[in-house]
Amino acid sequence: MTQWRALEGLLSATLQEKVNREPGVRGALIRLSSGTTSLDEVYRRNKVQLNAAKGFMRDVHEKIKAYLDLVLPQLKNLRLSDRMELKPNVLNVMNLEGLSDEIQNLVIFASTEYIHHNCKDVILVIPEAPKFIPQDRGSPCKVAIERYVREGRAIGNYLWIDSQDLRGVDKRYLRHCDNWILGRQRFMLEVESTLDAIPLEKNKKPKPEEIQQLEIGHFIACLHNDVKRVYVQPVWLTSDVAKEIAMGHYPFKELPRAPKQFIPTVAPPPDPNLSILPPPLTFDDTPPEEPTILRMARENAEGKLSGTDPLTRIANLLASQEKRLDDLEAQHRGSTPHISMAHSETVYEVKHEAHTETLYTKTGLGQIMYVILNDLAGKPAGFSDIMDAMREQGWNPNPNTVAPNLLGLLKKGLLIKEGETKTTKYRPPGKVRIKVVKE
Repeated sequence: MTQWRALEGLLSATLQEKVNREPGVRGALIRLSSGTTSLDEVYRRNKVQLNAAKGFMRDVHEKIKAYLDLVLPQLKNLRLSDRMELKPNVLNVMNLEGLSDEIQNLVIFASTEYIHHNCKDVILVIPEAPKFIPQDRGSPCKVAIERYVREGRAIGNYLWIDSQDLRGVDKRYLRHCDNWILGRQRFMLEVESTLDAIPLEKNKKPKPEEIQQLEIGHFIACLHNDVKRVYVQPVWLTSDVAKEIAMGHYPFKELPRAPKQFIPTVAPPPDPNLSILPPPLTFDDTPPEEPTILRMARENAEGKLSGTDPLTRIANLLASQEKRLDDLEAQHRGSTPHISMAHSETVYEVKHEAHTETLYTKTGLGQIMYVILNDLAGKPAGFSDIMDAMREQGWNPNPNTVAPNLLGLLKKGLLIKEGETKTTKYRPPGKVRIKVVKE
C-alpha cells in the first residue's frame, strides 16, 4: 500500500477530491514512499521532512500530515487477513458492510492485487463502481484494477463492473467493456448514457421511455455486436414461470417475490474494530406466509380446484413452482449457501443455397443486364454507356424506360450503384449468379 500511486489514490478517496491537483504533493509522496513498507514509515518520514522544511515545502508536508492523520487511525486497530481462499465454481462473496469507504478501497486494492498475482480463471465483480473507480477523483483501486484489466485476460481473469451511475465511472475502464447489461434508469442524463452504450443505429435504438419503464429483472443486453431484451431468472422461480414473466404473459399484476427463507442476511462480526474478515451468510428459517399463487397450485394438486375453473391453467403452471421452492429449502437448510454459476452458448447454423437469376432480352431488364454482362464485360458503366450498348444491339432504348428499369435492378440486388449523381455507374454484384437468355 506504500506505492505512491496507491497512496495518492487512498488520500484522494479520503478527501473526496484529487490530491494531484495540490501543487508539490505528488512529488513529495513519491519521495516519501520510495523504499518504505508501511504507512507508519511514510508518516515518520513526513514528520522528519516537516520539521526540516521551510516555506512552500513545509506547507506541502503539513498537507500530507493532515491527510495521513485522517487515514491512519482507521487502519491501526484493524487486523487484516494475509490470505484469500477462493472456492472454485461458486460465487465467493466478501462482506465489507460497516467499513468506511477508505477501508473498503484498501481491501479491494489488496484483493485485486492478490488475484492478479496468484490466481487465474477468476471473474472479479466490483459493485458500486463509482465508489472505487470514480470519474472525478483518485482511488487506490485504480492502480490495481488498471493492471488487472490490461494483463488479466491472458490468464483468464476478467472484470465485471456493477453501477447504477454510468456517468460516475472512470471511462478508462468502461472502454474495455465489450459486453453491457443495461437496466432501468429514470434520470434523463443516465438514460442518454444508457442509449449511447447500445451499439445500434439511432432509429433502431429503444426509446428513452422504454429505458425508464423497464420492469424488475428485465434488461437490454449488448453482447459484442448483438443487442437483445433479456430477463434474469431468479433461483426460486421455475423456467415456466420465468418464461411467462419474460414474455409479458404472467397473469398476475404483482410478480412473485423471493420467499423469506431465501433472502440472505448478514451476521455482523463480533468486533468490527478487530477484524474485516467477511462474516458468514446466514438464512432465516422462519416459514413464510403462503403466497396466493402457491396456495392455488397446492389446491389444484389436491383436486380442490374445478377442472373448468379459469384459473386452473395458472395453477398448473405454478404447480412445479411449489416443488421448486421445497427443493431449494431442503438444499439450503443447515448448509452454507453458495451460488453456482453456469454458462451456456447458443450455436447458430447458417445454410446457404445458390440461386441463379434468369432474365430474357425480350424484357427491358434483360436487355440492360445483357449489355452490362457481355458488351461491357461486367465493368462499371454509366447511363450513356448502357444506352449506347443497347443501340448497338438494335434495341432502340427509351431513356424514360431505361432509368426505372435500372432502379428495378438495383432493388432486386442485381446491380450495384457507384459514384455520385453525375458520375453514377452500375455494375453486377460479384457473388450473384445472373443468366441472360437472348431471344
